[in-house]
Amino acid sequence: MSITFKELAEICGVSRATVDRVIHNRGKVAPEVEQRIREAAEQYGFRPNQVGKALARARNPIKIGVLVHLSRIEFFQELLEGIYAGQKEVAALGGEVIIKEQRDFDAEGQMRLLNELISEGVNGIALSPAQSSHLCDRLNTLSRSGIPVVTYNTELEGLENLCHVGVDNVQGGRMGAYLMSLLLRGNGGKVLVISGHRMQQSNYQRVDGFQMECASLFQNIETAAIKMNADEEKQAYDITMAAVREIPDLAGIYMVSNGQEGTCRALEDCGMAGKIQLIACDLVPVTRKYLEKGVIQFVIDQDAHSQGSMPSKILFDYLFSEKKPSSDRIIGQFGIKTRYNL
Repeated sequence: MSITFKELAEICGVSRATVDRVIHNRGKVAPEVEQRIREAAEQYGFRPNQVGKALARARNPIKIGVLVHLSRIEFFQELLEGIYAGQKEVAALGGEVIIKEQRDFDAEGQMRLLNELISEGVNGIALSPAQSSHLCDRLNTLSRSGIPVVTYNTELEGLENLCHVGVDNVQGGRMGAYLMSLLLRGNGGKVLVISGHRMQQSNYQRVDGFQMECASLFQNIETAAIKMNADEEKQAYDITMAAVREIPDLAGIYMVSNGQEGTCRALEDCGMAGKIQLIACDLVPVTRKYLEKGVIQFVIDQDAHSQGSMPSKILFDYLFSEKKPSSDRIIGQFGIKTRYNL
């Protein structure tokens, strides 16, 4: 039979309030005390009363804060739809999801929004983090204080998060190299790589994967240039037009960023659509359109909706019933799309 809160507190030599903070992941408790309580709870088979927890949460609902990059880009719009779906699911369970929108993808803005969420009393946080050691330190401080963190789409090295929901972007880059080798029929050639933001880990991981695989298996594929377009169509258009002028023997383009419309229009305008092979990421309306037209040959797709919807539910389950995610990295599968399997 499970022991009570009072008995667990007596065993650990702490107050019931301290046990409550540890069991319900709220408030600050010294790490060594938290470890002692959790070990004793496991040893003596302590299980908090679910009805009691539900009543307690009715008075003080679980609050989850989610940071999202607000963008006109179709991938982020699908991601946001998933976040809203997760918000509805948690609300149906009696919790609350507070969404903070960020227009510029930068660590300073994320730190400001984190402070807003903490002031609003959130119990857990989900975000796609910018690459920043200061942001990592702040998130680790929150995690150690009992506010779990789940990342989605983009990881952050050194972060002590509950789990990550996303895809293996390095593997996606390797897949891009393999698909480019098929398009070039083993003959190799010069390839332009278009990336988005230097702060976006997923972008440079795909580029790294592409280059590693080319260096290992497809050495006749040469990365002619790596250009940043900040996910903007106009910049993608200008980069593509310049590359066609400056690299007469350009054979392919591997585009890991958004702004795909700009590159596709540039290829059409200079008469190179279908002649310069194009691989893009994310099946969204614009990439679907240019797949159908034959301007894009392959799209490497990821499930944006699931990446948006899962973090809130993972945090709610953990905060309400201490249910840990199945893995610390929940990695989805890529899909390869052509004009023939849309």
